[in-house]
Amino acid sequence: MTAIHVAQIVLGGAAAFVVAARVRALGFQAPLGDSRSSRSSDYVGAVRAAHRQGDESRLRFLLRSGQAAWSSRVLSAICFGGAGNADEERALDDVVHELRYEARRGLWVLRGFARIGTLTALLGALWEVLTVSTKKQSILGLKAGFVETVAIENASLALAMGISITGFCWACAHILQRQATQLLDEVLRMEEVRGLE
Repeated sequence: MTAIHVAQIVLGGAAAFVVAARVRALGFQAPLGDSRSSRSSDYVGAVRAAHRQGDESRLRFLLRSGQAAWSSRVLSAICFGGAGNADEERALDDVVHELRYEARRGLWVLRGFARIGTLTALLGALWEVLTVSTKKQSILGLKAGFVETVAIENASLALAMGISITGFCWACAHILQRQATQLLDEVLRMEEVRGLE
């Protein structure tokens, strides 16, 4: 195992950490629940009832309890956006802008890791080939073809790890982007959100 292999292991671990953080954010924190689920409709119904009754303390409690959920943030902007229609629109636009940023957060890191994975694959293979052709043979050179075999194995391992990291990062970035876009579209299309206005 060479330094390139260690760097690839670290890169793979970092990519897995970023993916886990984004899955946690998009899969467990951002959604309030499926828009067709009873939990989501009960929550929106309770917010709507508190808003219509003018019970501001209950409304604030409900919105604070679903604070991390994107739909709760949109509802909060609608309910407490400002005094006039222009202020409410501005607050809603700000929340939507933040959600769009949050939907894309971390994707550029995964794409960067994918490019670095390809680079480490090529550098690892090149390093092993250059090492064999330019390095003086040590005691390992006593066995015919052993140094070349080790170099080919290390180069193959570097290529396989780099290509695996690249594929993993690109696939995860694509899946997470699709999930974030779908979640954002569902939040903005909610009929219940429009019903509060």
